[in-house]
Amino acid sequence: MKHLPLHSLIILICNSEFQNSDEFHSHEIITLDSVSHQLLGEPFRHNLYNEILKEIFHTIKVKLSFGERVIINIPNLKKKDRITIVNIGSNYGSPVFYLIAKNYQPIHEHEKSIYLGDHIAEVVDSNKEPFNLVHKLPPGNLYHKIKSRGFKGITVVADVHGMREALKSAINWGSSRNHFLIFLGDVIDYGPKPIECINDVYDVVMAGRGCLVYGNHERKIERWIEQNKKNNIKVRLSEGNQVTVDLIKKLNSWQRDTFENKYCALMHTARNAYRVQNILFTHGAADPKMFKIDEHRFSDKTLSSLSLFGEIDQQEPLCDTYPNRIYNWVDHIPENHVVIVGHDIRSTDKPFCQKIS
Repeated sequence: MKHLPLHSLIILICNSEFQNSDEFHSHEIITLDSVSHQLLGEPFRHNLYNEILKEIFHTIKVKLSFGERVIINIPNLKKKDRITIVNIGSNYGSPVFYLIAKNYQPIHEHEKSIYLGDHIAEVVDSNKEPFNLVHKLPPGNLYHKIKSRGFKGITVVADVHGMREALKSAINWGSSRNHFLIFLGDVIDYGPKPIECINDVYDVVMAGRGCLVYGNHERKIERWIEQNKKNNIKVRLSEGNQVTVDLIKKLNSWQRDTFENKYCALMHTARNAYRVQNILFTHGAADPKMFKIDEHRFSDKTLSSLSLFGEIDQQEPLCDTYPNRIYNWVDHIPENHVVIVGHDIRSTDKPFCQKIS
C-alpha cells in the first residue's frame, strides 16, 4: 500500500477525468472546469486554456503554501504544463507524484516517459499498487481518529529546540511502539540543527504519524519569514531565534525558498491545542474553555496568549530577565481532566506533575 502524504502534489495521469470519490476530497481537486466555474460561472472554454492554466498555477501555490494536498485532474495534460506544475511542487518542498489511472493509455510516444516520472516525480501506478491518502486531523476529540489509524498509544515530545539527536531518539522510541507523536512546540532555536528538526517533524506530520502544537518560537520565526519577504522586519529576535535565522540565511536561494515554504506549510497544520478524551495538549498553559473550543487557532487573544506564552505574573513579570511564569491556571482545570504542556523547564529527567491545589 502506497501512502500519499498530506502536503503533496499529485498529478493524475489519465485519458479522462479520474474518478475515486472515496479517496479524494473535493477541495483538493483542481480541474479545468472547476477553475473555469470559479472564474466565469461556466464550464471550461478551450480558447481560454492559457488563462485558466495561469490561475491553476496560482491556486497550486496558494494551496501548497497552506500545507494542503493538491490533486491535478486534467486528462492528457501537455508535457510542458505538467513539468511547470511539477516544478511548483518542488519549489514548495512538497513531494510530487504521478498517479497512473487504471487503463491509462499514452496517446503520444513521448508520454511513455511518464512511467519514469520524467526523472522528477515518483510514479504510483494504480494498476499495480493500491494507494491511500493521508488526510488532515479533524477538529475536536482525536481519540477515535488516532485509534482508527492503528496507533497503540501517544508519545509526547516537548521543546526539542534544535537538538536533532534527541528528537530522532524520541521519534524512534514512539514509532517503535506504534505511537502517534504529539510535538508540543518549540522544535527550533537555540540548538545546532533547527532546520533538520523542522524537516523531521514535517515528515512525521505530513505522513499522518503525528501533529505539531504551535509554540512561541515557531510563531516568532514564522513572523520573521513573512516580514523578511516584505523587507519589513519588526520582530525582535532573541539569542535562540538568531541561531535559526543565521542558519536559514546560510542556505542557498533554492534551499532557502524550499525550507521557508515547507516551514510555513507545517505551521499551517499546527494548532494551539489538541484534545484526546479528557487530555489537552498545548504549549504554555491552559484554560477550561480550551476543552470545549475546536478552533485551529484560538480567536480569543487571551487563550492564544496562554497557549503560546503560559501564565505570567503581572506583579513581577520578569525574573532574572526571563518571564516569571506561574501556574495558578492549574487550579482551574476541571476535575478528572489533564493538561500536558512544554515551554517551561520544570524537570530535566522526568515529567513534572502539578495537581489542583
